[in-house]
Amino acid sequence: MNNRQRGFSLIELLIAIVIAGILAAIAFPSFTQWRQSLEYKEAARDIASILRDARARAIATNREHRVEFQPVNRRYRLVKGDLASGSNWTIPPSTVVLDWATLPATVNMMINNDCVSNANVEIEFNPNGRGTAQYICIMDTNNMKQYRAGVSSATTGRVRISRWGGTDWIQ
Repeated sequence: MNNRQRGFSLIELLIAIVIAGILAAIAFPSFTQWRQSLEYKEAARDIASILRDARARAIATNREHRVEFQPVNRRYRLVKGDLASGSNWTIPPSTVVLDWATLPATVNMMINNDCVSNANVEIEFNPNGRGTAQYICIMDTNNMKQYRAGVSSATTGRVRISRWGGTDWIQ
């Protein structure tokens, strides 16, 4: 048997490593973009989840509930009111149900359909399931729109998530 016919030569191994490196370099930006997009989507789902939780708790306990948003600090929390309607939202008598949750550092939050306000906002839910019609925009660090989550109708209290399609929101 000829020893030259077994295994790989050093040149063949180096060529395989170079090809693998080139493929990894090509795939890395796509992977990074996919990971960031997943982070924005997860933030929108978390906000929609806490809004749905607030609505369900308001119905179940016959007490107003609201989710407070602080876009500048990239955080939100769930608070329970003291009445079925017209609660005194100062603490106490309102109760913090879920304390402040903070968005990841790569995710920004803005308010309203136009996504330009960073004022604090509260989305309230009544025991009848109705809620404040308001959207929270999930944006990247360059303030480019990615997703939005919020209450689409004050009469139904329905919570929705939309994705930014470049020119308009896609349901």
